[in-house]
Amino acid sequence: MHSIVYFDLSPKKSRMGFKNGVRIDLEDIISRVIQSYPDVFALQDLPTILGRTTFEPTRQWQDVLQAVLLAITGLKASIDELRVMRSLLYTLPSEYKRSFTDPWQSIGLIAYLLIGFRMHIVDRHKEDSNSVNDLARFISLLRSSSEAHVSSFLCSHRGKSIPGGSWLADVEEVPREKIHRAISLQLALLANASHLKERSISWVQQGPSPFASSTIFPELFLRYAEQGLVPDMLLTLAKQERFIQQEIEAGNPTSIRVNLISIDPFLVSVLRFMRGTFGRKWRTTDFLVSRSPRMGIVDIALTSALPEVMRLMPFYANSKTKQRIADEDRYLQRNLDRAVDLPESHLMSRDKIRSFTKQTIRLFALNQGMHPSAKAVYETVFYYLWGRRCAQKSGSFAIGLDRDHSRFQQEAWELGYEEGREERCRGVVLYARRVERVSDHGSMLNDLSFRQFWR
Repeated sequence: MHSIVYFDLSPKKSRMGFKNGVRIDLEDIISRVIQSYPDVFALQDLPTILGRTTFEPTRQWQDVLQAVLLAITGLKASIDELRVMRSLLYTLPSEYKRSFTDPWQSIGLIAYLLIGFRMHIVDRHKEDSNSVNDLARFISLLRSSSEAHVSSFLCSHRGKSIPGGSWLADVEEVPREKIHRAISLQLALLANASHLKERSISWVQQGPSPFASSTIFPELFLRYAEQGLVPDMLLTLAKQERFIQQEIEAGNPTSIRVNLISIDPFLVSVLRFMRGTFGRKWRTTDFLVSRSPRMGIVDIALTSALPEVMRLMPFYANSKTKQRIADEDRYLQRNLDRAVDLPESHLMSRDKIRSFTKQTIRLFALNQGMHPSAKAVYETVFYYLWGRRCAQKSGSFAIGLDRDHSRFQQEAWELGYEEGREERCRGVVLYARRVERVSDHGSMLNDLSFRQFWR
């Protein structure tokens, strides 16, 4: 018999009725699909197909895969995606394919990879897609490891855009089912790698701390500061932190460890790296003309990250905004007064709110004085250190759930991974599927989105 560990990733109510985290026979899954989707799918020769012992991605192999995809998501893969899937299977190292005495042992892992990650064949960066070679490398590294520890960074949970701008999302606005679907994807990948002896998942996000203004869009933070609502912002972050932690725990029916951890220690390591490498005045350094070490991360920052920084950070070129930021004392007093007026909260004491309000406003003014090239280096170092950490901890794997998937992020992560190992080798960071607007009537995998799940 053949089986997979099942997790429902459907955007609508599943027709299958299987519970998450349960191992289910492949034969039962296909039989249920034939019953539930008679107008979409039919397999007449199931015993013969499952009796095949070759790993070659034939049409019959694809038929079984389509049935599994329907069972998991209620969606089908397009012809183009199946073509890319065939390329992935052909790209896998021979020793990996030989490790399976039965080709159906791999179908659970392959199915969840195809569901969670858009792929392209050309081995170059494409936003919101991963190269087939990267997927093959991920599979090979996972297969050769006895443990797997996945890390993912989350963006700040903004609410929907409204006239005049947006605010952080209240917890009532963050859809539980999308959180569960995102964590279920990662749980499914680890659960279907049955050889692993140890598994864990860590989501990293900004909580209520002095660093709050460092990871939120400047326009968004300034809106809170101008209206004297930074204390409210900190409480919202505290509520989000508790809510996300509760939901990822509730969405985990397995023994795999899942945690939400603070981004603060990571940001501290980035600041230490910047100061230790480029000096105390790194924020005002023009790296385009600086004599600072022209390291690989600086080259990536100036060629790949700087255009992104200039596009996303108009504050640097806006003299009126700089003047508003210079009014730090005015913002500070207005927000400190608000902290006193807030009702007592079990999430944060008034003293802590006042302290963090003061620190995050001052850090905001400090950060917005960065030279654009310094901001580009800072952002690049963030992903560089993520890659280096993954390289230095056995069995570490990186999956992107944050909004953007820029070339500099991937290049910096890969450089950090390569330089973080005693023996140089290439690692891989995969970015999950993302679409700007999820269709309510979608019928294909391209309609799925796992990143930025709160919007």
